[in-house]
Amino acid sequence: MYSPKWQDVDMSIFRLLVKVLSRRKYETEKRIYGQEEDEVTFEHVDNLVGHYHKQNGGDERPLTKEEEVNSQFSDALLQNLSPDLLAGLDKDGLLALISKIECNQFGVWGKNDALYGRGLYLNCALFNHR
Repeated sequence: MYSPKWQDVDMSIFRLLVKVLSRRKYETEKRIYGQEEDEVTFEHVDNLVGHYHKQNGGDERPLTKEEEVNSQFSDALLQNLSPDLLAGLDKDGLLALISKIECNQFGVWGKNDALYGRGLYLNCALFNHR
């Protein structure tokens, strides 16, 4: 079994994940107070294509290195992120969300192939998978 290290985790994915979770919390608060919803919502992110498939009983196979990193990373997030950010998300839900972000994010690149960060552009993501 592979034992991932923090340097194996793509922190730009982590930053994007926290932004998506924060946006979800913000939208929940807006609904509670009866405020108008925005045009693009967390539901649009949740409906994106992802590559995560929950392993069920007899269908288990060894996890890939990336899956093992994401699994241990999600365990750490569940233990350390604010419960109100994670409201309603268990490990499988978090892994599915990470998968959707990984499958649909776009890198923002600079000179010499330097990755500045990642963005989730829903219109582009939908176009990319249709």
